[in-house]
Amino acid sequence: VVRGRGAVFGERTKACGVVQDAASAEAALPTFEAFAPKVEALQKQTADLPEASRTLVGEFVANGLKTLGPIVEKVLALPGVKDLLGPVVEPMVETLTKLAG
Repeated sequence: VVRGRGAVFGERTKACGVVQDAASAEAALPTFEAFAPKVEALQKQTADLPEASRTLVGEFVANGLKTLGPIVEKVLALPGVKDLLGPVVEPMVETLTKLAG
């Protein structure tokens, strides 16, 4: 489960870095849409773990969100970006926040 961290945090952080405006957000949208199944898979895998393991994954996700959260907020605050990426990114962040406990 934790091996997927690079996919969930590293790649998404990198993708956020290329978004500078609405046009680049539109170009990056398919990349963000590709992350949704990875987040869903992480959530499903975590649900099947023993509680101690879920706690460890939650701590891991919480640490990742400390970096990713402010970056996502900054990107979504750009003019026109939230309308494009918000419907895809916000549910993923919400799911990760739930996993973080």
